[in-house]
Amino acid sequence: MPVFVRTIALGVGLLGAATTSQLPEYAQQYTQRLGGAVDELAAFVRDFDRDAQTFGLERQIALQRMLRNTDDFIRDRGESARQTIERFDRLGAHYTAMREAPPLQRLWLMRSADGSIARRAFDDFKPAVPLTVDGAVAAAVGFVSGLLVVFGLSRSAKTLRRRADKKTIPFEPMSSRPR
Repeated sequence: MPVFVRTIALGVGLLGAATTSQLPEYAQQYTQRLGGAVDELAAFVRDFDRDAQTFGLERQIALQRMLRNTDDFIRDRGESARQTIERFDRLGAHYTAMREAPPLQRLWLMRSADGSIARRAFDDFKPAVPLTVDGAVAAAVGFVSGLLVVFGLSRSAKTLRRRADKKTIPFEPMSSRPR
């Protein structure tokens, strides 16, 4: 294999390692933001439940009364409260799964990340040198993936050149052909 292909493979492998080594830390920072969002939503849900109990109502009954109200404002607030409670339930379940998962499994769970929280976590994310086993494993996966991509592309290019060489018809100038 030519030296330049090996050099490119090493460079792409190191770039892959540097990139993927950041994933466990990003997942950790996302989890922290997710926890903050769940805490804020929990305060809203507690207040809503407390207000409903003040009137002797359970959450679902209170929501139904608001959603059926003839006053547009009350009905819209009921819909907003319903959506907020659903978001609390969804994010709470995701947060629990992220916290209980081993660090590398969190990367898999990130496929169902909340988009707005993930964007804000990414906006504030600063790459750093990972000093954890998870960061090292992620870096190794990125390095090997980068090598495999370059070596695979190199092999594919070589195969395509061989096929093209077999199909090439030798060029004969017109003056050398018999008449």
